Amino acid sequence: MEAAKHAWELLGAGGELFAGLDLGKLRDQSALAVIEREDRPGGQHRLLLRFLRAFEVGTPYSAVLSEVVEAVRALGVMRLAVDRSGPGEAVYEHLVVELGLAW
Repeated sequence: MEAAKHAWELLGAGGELFAGLDLGKLRDQSALAVIEREDRPGGQHRLLLRFLRAFEVGTPYSAVLSEVVEAVRALGVMRLAVDRSGPGEAVYEHLVVELGLAW
């Protein structure tokens, strides 16, 4: 068996997945979080953090984007929330192109 290239590849199939991306570069880390909405009895839901990736300070946005796009596609993430402040607007526009207008 081949080793996983990214930790998110180890996630098993489960409930609906949602993700959030917060961008940092010079002083803060960029971070990608993936949560799963798990259905519970009685119409209740529970949110479970399934993956958290903190990128090293100084990681180029191109590297962050590449991994985010790959993870979102591979996992079948239903929605991706992006912090659009600062450089986030340009990153968001790139993600819209890469992932389609449904985001």
